[in-house]
Amino acid sequence: CRINVGGGVWRIRWHPTVEGRMLVGAMHGGCRIVALDGLAGRTAAAESDGALEARIESEFTKHESMAYGADWLVGKVGDGDDDCNGNGGGS
Repeated sequence: CRINVGGGVWRIRWHPTVEGRMLVGAMHGGCRIVALDGLAGRTAAAESDGALEARIESEFTKHESMAYGADWLVGKVGDGDDDCNGNGGGS
């Protein structure tokens, strides 16, 4: 599967506790949280079946430079620590 994140991918970090969720540092494209639907329980043999779908769940593009790095800060559910723009969800 493919998804356009708006820039060259410099860093990818899988979420430490949520399967199928990654944080992407995409240089001029900012940072994106990408959800890979259909990843749970998937095997290498099933890679070509086309069932995997990628979607942008959240983004941060308010920087005035390039985003080279990204990492997760995981806190309590609903405290906003696990969102790329720090507001608990959305774009």
